[in-house]
Amino acid sequence: MRWIFPLLVGSGLWGFSIWSAYPRELWDIPAFWVSWGISILLTGGLAAIFPGQNRINTTLVFLPLPIILAVTTFATGGGFGLLPLSVLLVIVLSLPAWGLAAIVDRFLTR
Repeated sequence: MRWIFPLLVGSGLWGFSIWSAYPRELWDIPAFWVSWGISILLTGGLAAIFPGQNRINTTLVFLPLPIILAVTTFATGGGFGLLPLSVLLVIVLSLPAWGLAAIVDRFLTR
């Protein structure tokens, strides 16, 4: 049950961002960056609620992003040539969330 919440909230955040961006590029709209900030704060909050689960919670919040990117690319007839770059970008974008979750987890488990 505790893994469903981060996955659903992450799916909702990124799904809303993709929906708001259509037909523009996802990175070009403010809703994406707002969702990114909320997801970072969400992972910090999840680290406080579920100590010791910070890596899996961060992964579950950010995992829907490349999946939604791939689905929307396929649905709009685009190619998958940039998909590896998108996955790399998602990993880079999730680093601050991993860091915040690790810091919160570290302080709360002491």
